[in-house]
Amino acid sequence: PKVIGVGDGILAGTTEYSLPSGDRMDVSFSGKSVWIAAEVKSSISSVSDIVRGLFQCVKYQAVMEAVVIAESTIKDVRTLLVLESEFPQALVPLKNLLGIEVVDRVSPK
Repeated sequence: PKVIGVGDGILAGTTEYSLPSGDRMDVSFSGKSVWIAAEVKSSISSVSDIVRGLFQCVKYQAVMEAVVIAESTIKDVRTLLVLESEFPQALVPLKNLLGIEVVDRVSPK
């Protein structure tokens, strides 16, 4: 978790975590007061796949916030787009507009 800046007190990630919407998050990290989704793209992901990942983060954020409300829990919800490669400069304006946190150049090893 520290590799992508999740921090201490977070349980190990659960892969392919299912949401009530039918979506599956690549990785879900949960702690006492935080719930973090990570959408992961490999080094072979195209720019269009990275764009899709940005929008998946938007969707996950909304669904996760709804789940927290429905379960009457109090948790900070965050989403991360995690890339093995460098984030394309051309997508920085879209990332900023959507408010998505990106962690790039993450090695799978």
